[in-house]
Amino acid sequence: MKEYYVHHEYLMWYLGRDLSAVEMTTELFCGWIRFMLEELELAPATVNILFRTVRAFLRYAFEDKSWISESVHKRFKPVKAPIDNVEAFSPEEVKQLFAAINDESIPASERK
Repeated sequence: MKEYYVHHEYLMWYLGRDLSAVEMTTELFCGWIRFMLEELELAPATVNILFRTVRAFLRYAFEDKSWISESVHKRFKPVKAPIDNVEAFSPEEVKQLFAAINDESIPASERK
């Protein structure tokens, strides 16, 4: 629950004030996402985490409570993030890793 408050603080930092229901528009939240990416220079994965919780609140406000009239939550997809390519160990590297294990540090009862 603590993280929801932290994520809300990022939004409030951008807005600088509370909003009325009429002011909660797609354009406003697009601006917030741009602000996080361009001004704060947050990683796309971080922006996605922050927006995910706000998006859940927007869904609740629209679908469950009818507090807002625009389905803002449906208009957003996660920000595209670069895919990290992790190289696998070569067979030789795996052999070196296993060779580096000190069997003497493992109790005899646990050795196979």
